[in-house]
Amino acid sequence: MLKAKPTSRVSRRLKDATTSRPSRCADLAKRGSRTMGKFLPLLIRFVDGRLMQVSSITEAELALGGQWPNKEADVYREAARLLVAAREGTCTPDIAFIAFEKAARQQRLLKPRKPSSGLRILDSLSESN
Repeated sequence: MLKAKPTSRVSRRLKDATTSRPSRCADLAKRGSRTMGKFLPLLIRFVDGRLMQVSSITEAELALGGQWPNKEADVYREAARLLVAAREGTCTPDIAFIAFEKAARQQRLLKPRKPSSGLRILDSLSESN
């Protein structure tokens, strides 16, 4: 009996995932490419004054590597733990991202954003009624 070679797209991806080739997310992060994240973007201003826009779990993990006021704080460590758990699939990404946002807010790294022009128009329409 002849065995068929695994040539399906899924088996190729599994093979790629088990090799030492870096993942696509790591590739994009190194090159600085911007992809659309799942979450509304947060603007983080690190202690050194550098700005970073965060809208995905991968970007949040990268942001944790930046200069934070207190990396020993419970909220920081909890956010780091939940982001790793989300990447591994044992935590939902929503909960991990909320924990990251909470840590950034408590350490005063979250830069406030102005509402978009679309939101300003909707607000003005709702106020006139």
